[in-house]
Amino acid sequence: MNRLTLTLILGIFLSSTVSAESAASLCNRLFDDASYSEAVTPCSSAAEEGDLNAQTILGELYDSSNGVAVDAVQSARWWGEAAARGYLPAQNLLALKYYYGGTVFGPEEGWKQDYNKAMEIWRSSAEQGEPTSQFMLGEMYKLGQGVARDPETAYAWFMISSQGGYKLATDGAMEMSRIMTPQQKQQARQLLEDYSLLFSKKPVSQ
Repeated sequence: MNRLTLTLILGIFLSSTVSAESAASLCNRLFDDASYSEAVTPCSSAAEEGDLNAQTILGELYDSSNGVAVDAVQSARWWGEAAARGYLPAQNLLALKYYYGGTVFGPEEGWKQDYNKAMEIWRSSAEQGEPTSQFMLGEMYKLGQGVARDPETAYAWFMISSQGGYKLATDGAMEMSRIMTPQQKQQARQLLEDYSLLFSKKPVSQ
């Protein structure tokens, strides 16, 4: 292979690499600048290349009608791809859509409330030590959303979340403690001990 051929091949390789990197960077910058219409093309390109942040942003664009028409299928697709690879922002956005069947303000077209899917997503990140997801699991066990009401399990998740720095979880744990029987409290402490070894970012006190 002569030097000219090698130079051309190297130039093509570097050009494609820079292009992919530039698309992801441009996507992020335009989105931050609220230039949503201009962000669609670079975000789409970077998302197709597998950039997790671009996939999440593209899902947000399709969710908010900023730069493109609202399309719940596309939002679910791109958030789903990023969430499946463990990207927390996408996991939370997607889980919230399933939890509410839209947003906290009410249902949205294209989304169906599905507590099981929401719990599956939050459980994945909760078991990796994410306090906000641990809190949401505690809420779902407390309220019986997608599962039977279970104050012992709710208490354990609230406590781990609280120890991870999520202050709202402290109130949840106290609420569960007030309604549990002595036997339930014993079971809850055992669950907390087990969960703390598996899912806590740091040692959990009872």
